[in-house]
Amino acid sequence: MENLAKQFRDDFERFLIACDAMEEENRWDLDEYGEMEAYFLNDFACAAIRLIASDGTFKKEEVEYLNEYLGFTYSVEELSAVYEMNKEHIDSFFETGIPDSKKELAQLNPELSDLYGDLMRALCEVIIAGDGVIAEKERKEAERLKEMV
Repeated sequence: MENLAKQFRDDFERFLIACDAMEEENRWDLDEYGEMEAYFLNDFACAAIRLIASDGTFKKEEVEYLNEYLGFTYSVEELSAVYEMNKEHIDSFFETGIPDSKKELAQLNPELSDLYGDLMRALCEVIIAGDGVIAEKERKEAERLKEMV
């Protein structure tokens, strides 16, 4: 798990640097989409929150991984409230937005699209294993996401 976590952090940093470079090269429409880093951070956050919520409980260890890897500072209670207030958006985005983002990235930069997919797959592993127990619903959600990217 430690190696996967380090690899995720290193790859995520490379992803963010590549997003900045795409903006500097004017290959990303800032006026339409906002900052590229924030745009795709939303993807990772939606995926992680959906995975955390998939077993019906928000466990401290899973929330800590979300915070550590994506730079948030949520408590279990705060993240649970965020999910409840945004459940429809998060669930819908998980189903359609993430695959659309992958396709969009593939048109802009195929290597960055591949890295996005690798990061999503690694995030699945980190989040669902975070509490030491992988519920069947978590495993299924992670497998679905991995297949989408």
